[in-house]
Amino acid sequence: MRLLLVLQLAGTAWAGAGPSEGRIALTLRDAEGRLQIFTIRPDGGGRKQLTFEENNGIPIWSRDGKRIAFARMSGDSSEIGVMDADGSNQKILGPGIAPDWSPDGTRLAFSCAAGQLWVMNADGSACRPL
Repeated sequence: MRLLLVLQLAGTAWAGAGPSEGRIALTLRDAEGRLQIFTIRPDGGGRKQLTFEENNGIPIWSRDGKRIAFARMSGDSSEIGVMDADGSNQKILGPGIAPDWSPDGTRLAFSCAAGQLWVMNADGSACRPL
């Protein structure tokens, strides 16, 4: 299963199992109460925080396990971001929420204003509505 919903006392977290090393990417609250993306092993050990600014969630692994797409939320707006599996090379691509990778990992589909479905290249270029 690629995506599963994890309920916690502090709220709802999204978790996606990554094909790389079986690690799980999920959203948890940090010490300041903000939503952040972490990875853990399936046994619950080896937790590593990947994001540290704003509120971040909805992590989705690329099929090759090398990258994670996510949403960064700030106030009433949200943006789509991507990063390497270890949290490095984070890049915010533009407005949107609920990203998902194309099967070949070259594009991202996401929701934007008024629930429209959009698609863009994984580097943020060629953004267009479907």
